[in-house]
Amino acid sequence: MQLPLEPNPQHQQQAPQEQASYEQAARDLSESEKLDWLRLARTDNVGPITFYKLISACGSAKKALAALPELSRRGGRKKPLTAPDTGKIHKEYEALQKIGACLITASCRSYPLALACIDDAPPVISTLGDISMLNKP
Repeated sequence: MQLPLEPNPQHQQQAPQEQASYEQAARDLSESEKLDWLRLARTDNVGPITFYKLISACGSAKKALAALPELSRRGGRKKPLTAPDTGKIHKEYEALQKIGACLITASCRSYPLALACIDDAPPVISTLGDISMLNKP
């Protein structure tokens, strides 16, 4: 089963067994993959819908980041899309860790199901506290 990377607006209408299979298909990303997701999500002019299209077309955030200059050129942009510096992303991630927060991506099992129901769900969220509460009614 392929991981559904785009939010599913009909998710709440699915039968419980379908929701369970979605949760099983979701996978937690490695730290490196999370940082790539964060970097792509922080790229100017890459909103959530564009983000999900890039992930779908390129297969991963790392490949999407590498493709940004060429995609910008083909799209007719005079100035190519550039992702934030990896150092800046590492600093943001370290600051989150320092206060006990965590980074959750839309592909993670702990991503809130209610957020996954909207078309432009944020691909990356920062949380502080008990993440098990994210999917409680």
